[in-house]
Amino acid sequence: MHENAGKPYQNPEKMKGTYCLVLSSCQDFCLSIGRLGKLNFYAGGYVYIGSALNSLNSRVTRHLSREKRLFWHIDYLLDSSHIGLDYIFFQNLPERNECRTARCISKIFKPNHGFGASDCSCSSHLFYFQREEQTLLFQLLVQSGYCQTTPKNWFKDYLVIRK
Repeated sequence: MHENAGKPYQNPEKMKGTYCLVLSSCQDFCLSIGRLGKLNFYAGGYVYIGSALNSLNSRVTRHLSREKRLFWHIDYLLDSSHIGLDYIFFQNLPERNECRTARCISKIFKPNHGFGASDCSCSSHLFYFQREEQTLLFQLLVQSGYCQTTPKNWFKDYLVIRK
């Protein structure tokens, strides 16, 4: 684990790292996801792993926004009325860690093949889990050095801003 993983950061605009969006759906649904086409999603939980090497704050804030151009696979999913964003996990790291995290999660949870992984060799960066497996997911992420927050409290809980 990197020495900065899980530590508060002094300037959130310059913070780089990896993030995990924990999503949920109460029902099965089908959704068109850009070039991937129509995909089936099932009631339960999902975790999406991404990275932001310019500004973690800007990237996650963009994901939280409802007013955006649909560009990444995750944008299409977050735009759906069938999905909710429940938690955000993040690491303060200067390098990409999303593929390592995706490989680790893929050993336990079911990948949505091709989702979010068009620029790497991973099978997916989106994984499905049953509601009763959420505690296992959270333990895995925290043990891997991720900090947890909610969309409402993004950065408020974990970052120390010095002026």
